[in-house]
Amino acid sequence: MPEEAKRKHGSAAEEQIPIHQGTVDGTNAQVLEVGGVTTGLGVPDMQDGTSPENGTHVPDTNQHPTVMKRPLDGKDAATTSQSALMTDATNADLPASKQPTSYSESAPKWNADGMQRLREELTAFSQCQNPSPDIQAEKVDYILGATRVALQLFRPHYPHVAVVPFGSYANGLGVAASDIDLVVVGVMSPSTPSGYLPEERAQVARHLGSLRRQLQRNACFQKADFQLIRNARIPILKINAIGRFCTIAMDISLASNSGPAAATYMAGAVSAWPALRPVCLALKCMLKDKHLADVSQGGLSSFSLSHMVLASLMVEQQAGVHSTNDPAVMMARFLWRFGLDIDYSTTAISALRGGLCPKEVVQANEVNASMWYRQRNVGSSKICVEDPLTGRDVSSGTLQVEAIRNLFGCSYRKLVAATWATFPGDAAFPVLGR
Repeated sequence: MPEEAKRKHGSAAEEQIPIHQGTVDGTNAQVLEVGGVTTGLGVPDMQDGTSPENGTHVPDTNQHPTVMKRPLDGKDAATTSQSALMTDATNADLPASKQPTSYSESAPKWNADGMQRLREELTAFSQCQNPSPDIQAEKVDYILGATRVALQLFRPHYPHVAVVPFGSYANGLGVAASDIDLVVVGVMSPSTPSGYLPEERAQVARHLGSLRRQLQRNACFQKADFQLIRNARIPILKINAIGRFCTIAMDISLASNSGPAAATYMAGAVSAWPALRPVCLALKCMLKDKHLADVSQGGLSSFSLSHMVLASLMVEQQAGVHSTNDPAVMMARFLWRFGLDIDYSTTAISALRGGLCPKEVVQANEVNASMWYRQRNVGSSKICVEDPLTGRDVSSGTLQVEAIRNLFGCSYRKLVAATWATFPGDAAFPVLGR
């Protein structure tokens, strides 16, 4: 493994503007506008644009917590981002052996022509994953149908009830086949950060059972298949329906608005960092192909992956060597960084702290972390990804660390080699496919 490199102070060519976090609670949720369609539905206690009849809220984009960046002149390297300052201050008292690897130029060089082709392939891949207008409209119809039923069922007893989309459908990283995640806010919320207590799950399941019976009477869902997962930490009502243009897979839960808040945060990041979506989609496809994308099987969740990509972009921005708008270079740097460079036993991934930080910083701040958790994770080679809104390690279920690291490292070597390779009829051989 390459020797850990020290952070280059004051060399950023772009300035990272810190995250603007709004108040997040169980009775006030943000909404999103995805693909030109307002997807925040039934948001309670809004002061503007709320229709009490259907709970639909017109989003105020000024209230969204976002991850923004400000490009500088390249020659103006005197300004260091507040996120970088936070990270440097946090790391200042650590010995050199525990300083996180932030940036290094020791990676092999690629061929510019090959990278141009990779850039075009990533852009085309991202665009082709967008849902068609028909599919998007059909998904909105199902969301509206589920929202109306849920509001009619719960509003007489819970006047502040809301139904809000979250997950990949709402955060800008969704594709045509993405599931729809809906959370019913204002009925019940988990009493612990990890979910409902066992004695609470029975009541949650009863509410979801009532919702299932009402949905089965709705025209949209009469032929749908329903499955109630009662004993999960967050019980879920899973729905599969065959639409005119696509299969609708929908998960409905009762919880707080932490999921929608996370979706709003990531939607702001996708808007601010153009390379984030194409790189995330390509990496997600790579992980799925190797059966490493299911966190229940020890893989890397989409949530953790998206924050790893965001953190990598922040590190690149602070270094100012490569353009963070270039998806090809950013994908190569991601694969190199998380496949060959950083030491997972000492380094955590944190967009809140500028990209990378010492692992013990995140684990010391872990909300309600048990002594067992700390003994199991501090100094281990497990991936540690900090949720910027909650401060929790969201990758604790990722156990196949070596397989994931090897996939990223091998993919980086193959990618660099592919940018130099030439074949007869080379245009027929995509860089991503080698």
